[in-house]
Amino acid sequence: MNSINGEYKRREELDNNIDELVVILLYLVKKCFSFIILVFFISCGSQTTKNEILNVGKELTTNDLSKTDSTENIVFIGKGLKGKINELKKQNSKFKLEVKNGDLNYPFGDSKAENVLVLNNGTEKINVRLKYNPNKKKFDILGYTSE
Repeated sequence: MNSINGEYKRREELDNNIDELVVILLYLVKKCFSFIILVFFISCGSQTTKNEILNVGKELTTNDLSKTDSTENIVFIGKGLKGKINELKKQNSKFKLEVKNGDLNYPFGDSKAENVLVLNNGTEKINVRLKYNPNKKKFDILGYTSE
């Protein structure tokens, strides 16, 4: 009888251990799934921002800037930047657009820009420092450099 009780206790302990393992595995699967969802949403958000910034670039390179100081995606475009873009358009009206995260290095940047939009016409580049303005749902231009 003792051997039957001993066998029963061992099986009961084994069942308890299996139950604990299943709970641990389910917890790990839940955490992994949550992590995958989080990474997915973060990557989608940064792609949206990149597309919005590329739209800023399209507006700067295709719109007639002499007729406006703002656009659908830009709060204000200063005279200096307008003049520089028009100068580059006269050289070559086709631009390659590139988005960089962060700001330009000191002394051109002060870590306030979230992104830099590079407008490249093949001859010269303009680096436009941008920060999203959530109140206006547009981008503020913090400054620019040319090279």
